[in-house]
Amino acid sequence: MSGRRWIVGIAGLLLAAGCSVSPPRRLREGTSDFGRNPIQFRLALEPIELGFIPDLRGVAADTLQSFASPPDSSQVGAGEAFGPSFRVRADLKQLQANLEESLRWSKIFEEGVVRLETGDELRDFYQIADEAGARMLMKVRLDDSRVRYVGTAGLVWWLNMFNYFIWSPPFAWWVPDESFAVDLAAHVELLEVRTQTTLFAETFEASHEEWLNEFMHGWLVLGLFRAPSAFESENWLQVYDQLFPYAELQFEQALLDWLSRTLASFFEGDAWRIPFEEGSDDSARTHAVIVGVPGEGAENADRDAQAVEAFLAEHSGEGVSSRTVLTGSGASREAILKAVEALQGTKTLKRDRVVFYFSGRGLHDADGFKLDCGAGAALPLEALREAMGGVASTRVLFLLDTSFGGSGGRTHPDSLPIDPEGYLAELGDPERGWRAIVAAGPEEAAWNLTTNLPEDERGLLTSFLTSSGRSPRDTSGDGELSLLEIFTHLRERVPPAALAFTGLSQTPLLIGSAEDFKLKIGD
Repeated sequence: MSGRRWIVGIAGLLLAAGCSVSPPRRLREGTSDFGRNPIQFRLALEPIELGFIPDLRGVAADTLQSFASPPDSSQVGAGEAFGPSFRVRADLKQLQANLEESLRWSKIFEEGVVRLETGDELRDFYQIADEAGARMLMKVRLDDSRVRYVGTAGLVWWLNMFNYFIWSPPFAWWVPDESFAVDLAAHVELLEVRTQTTLFAETFEASHEEWLNEFMHGWLVLGLFRAPSAFESENWLQVYDQLFPYAELQFEQALLDWLSRTLASFFEGDAWRIPFEEGSDDSARTHAVIVGVPGEGAENADRDAQAVEAFLAEHSGEGVSSRTVLTGSGASREAILKAVEALQGTKTLKRDRVVFYFSGRGLHDADGFKLDCGAGAALPLEALREAMGGVASTRVLFLLDTSFGGSGGRTHPDSLPIDPEGYLAELGDPERGWRAIVAAGPEEAAWNLTTNLPEDERGLLTSFLTSSGRSPRDTSGDGELSLLEIFTHLRERVPPAALAFTGLSQTPLLIGSAEDFKLKIGD
């Protein structure tokens, strides 16, 4: 063989030294057409599971198994008609990260994507997703991920063999004359977080095939004749790592297309309203904004708030419930309204329970009823009603351990007389599902339960709601504490206690209906 041929071959060898399949262009590098009609919910992405036992890259660790020769094709399942194939454990963390980025890029979910970490599995993924405000959970199971040998390039392979013997062996190494493929199969479920029910499920298959030369699949002595029979695990993995990104990209593209079409169709109808807007009794949550503002006559209002928080924590049942506690200087008008407005949007469903609790002084002036926020500031009930009007729940309870009339106690000294006709009727709006329990009537003041230790004093209403031995009981035995049971208990216990401690009357009022509002009994 002449020196010129060897020079050409060596030049080809040098050019091929870094030869590999170029990585694909990621979806997120282009412009998304998927988010034209975004879904107004947040998605949680669960860690991707492996649904098979890999031949290469073991489950326990990404360590290579050494093969003197590949297993017989009849032992490796699919692909035996085309030659040897091996299931490979993909990098699941990278796969999940890529999928998450593509989901964010697609803008299908208006409120974004939450990635759940593998370390979270000691806790319920549904609970974590719910706490993060996600209404949908995506589960992805990788059922197949394999590299396989497809075959030679027919006439090209024969011409290359001629080139190997006649022209230049190094030049022949550079010619792509053998075909390999990577196949991917995944099962995807989309679930509603609260009910943990499957909304949609689909199986996806993707495959990418490429012609490779000696350097792309790893150089072998006499590789033209020995590939792939002489391949070791490193050769198969080299092929897999180059072709898998293309199969992965096909999967992501198909998944986004499926999500876009399926969800658009789903939300065009009314079927989505039950799980995503209405909710159910079984999946209902209890959300609370709990406010305590100490002042004259309500010196321990902040402790009242803490007691109510503990009471609601015990009576919220299973699932995620939110409780925002604002006390003292942190209970400004702005902070209270912000906490109520946070319950708007998709966080609260119609069947959820919402409790607004206030302990402190009440004020009635020429502008109407107000809650004293301290430092000369006050929150008009009109502003509170307006903020609560944006909350979807039709089970709203205003629980007010305060008073607006009478003299002393929890009534602000600047309060004006009240017309008892229609007293606080706006808080009992039946169309909105609102109802209220107020500690005292329009001409009464609310008082504290006096003890030997001033720091242990509580509002009478709060004390008989939350204190051990004084709190309401499940008289029906149904495992729930209804609003009627709560109010009946308070109506029976508060008036005689007020009379005994102060010599004055204090009669709790129920404004609106006691129907369709129950709290769970704690274990």
